[in-house]
Amino acid sequence: MPRDISGVVEEHHRLAAGRLMLSARYASWLRSLGLQTLESFLQLNGEIISGHPRRHVMRVRILGETCFLKKEHQVNRSDRLKNAIAGFGFVSSSWREAMMLSSLAAAGVPCPEWMATGETPNGRAFLLLRGLVQRVSLRDLLESGGVATQLGRRSLCCQLAHVVAMIHSLGITYPDLVAKHILLSLNGDFPAFVDWQRGRRAQHLSWRE
Repeated sequence: MPRDISGVVEEHHRLAAGRLMLSARYASWLRSLGLQTLESFLQLNGEIISGHPRRHVMRVRILGETCFLKKEHQVNRSDRLKNAIAGFGFVSSSWREAMMLSSLAAAGVPCPEWMATGETPNGRAFLLLRGLVQRVSLRDLLESGGVATQLGRRSLCCQLAHVVAMIHSLGITYPDLVAKHILLSLNGDFPAFVDWQRGRRAQHLSWRE
């Protein structure tokens, strides 16, 4: 996985107080709203939609825009070591996912856009993502009865197979390929895959991967 993502990065500050990276596409907009420090992002309020002991995901509204803020409450050394072994450097999972999303977008894989990521000196980290509009998760679709027609089911399977094949042909492994992480478009676009903090790109993928 190449670490140089300068083409999509507006700002990358590495300071004693932590480090912050803003996407080139959203940097000016975020700064205009006063979102230009680590604490300004970590203090965003919203609805927690999923959580784990060391992290949670929050839905936030920023000037009418639906975004998702992934917070790591404590980044431990073992996580950083795993990310380093995967080729991302001694970084948090939030930082790793931003790098992964940049690589995926450059390769044309449907995925969320990252807007900002950062790490504090005391082990907190975050990743801000732009929400994918007009989409429903595969899990929700199946729980609501799925697709009514055989033709519709065949079309959906072909779309899913196309994106999965694209991911694997690029040498990318996606350990979190589960129904809730597959977002289906309501306007005909290809499915988008979310939650890439454990994804990586390799020279060769094993059959198991």
